[in-house]
Amino acid sequence: MCDLSLGIAEVIVARPALIAEYQSEITDCWAFLWRFKVLEPIDKLVIQAAWLDGFQWKSGGATSGQWLDAQTWDDEQTEVSLGTEGGDALFARAEKNNWLPARFTQQSRDDYHLSLLSYETNGMIVDFGKVCPNELFQTHFVVAWSQYVDESISTWNAVDLNAQQIVAGAAGKTVWPQI
Repeated sequence: MCDLSLGIAEVIVARPALIAEYQSEITDCWAFLWRFKVLEPIDKLVIQAAWLDGFQWKSGGATSGQWLDAQTWDDEQTEVSLGTEGGDALFARAEKNNWLPARFTQQSRDDYHLSLLSYETNGMIVDFGKVCPNELFQTHFVVAWSQYVDESISTWNAVDLNAQQIVAGAAGKTVWPQI
């Protein structure tokens, strides 16, 4: 946890507790769960996960699903997916005021979806916009990789996680073999 002048930030880095059926195909998987308590107004709260400048994959792009926003890339040897909660999952959390302010539901009452994520060619960005004092925010990114197998969705399945699975991995409740 780090104390900032405008708020408090915490990051949990873990090998998440994967569903066993996906784990056998995955080379490795890591999750980064960010939590923020805002103490002073902030004009823009943005979290980004991206490949280093200049890093290139042969192919890739958005591969989202229900409750998941993700991208998958490959170089015909390795496949990697990067994922986070989808806009529908974020809306559900905002409705419950669960690490996302309920005021966010006013942005899209008609389709029950929050459009806070943007896809970049080298990653993804979660943009909470302007935030107010005493608000709580949480977001995560999960990255999983495996050997490339044409038409495989193993890495995509592996990044389809929620905060509870990430925290369970941090607490040692994981199916991963010991390093």
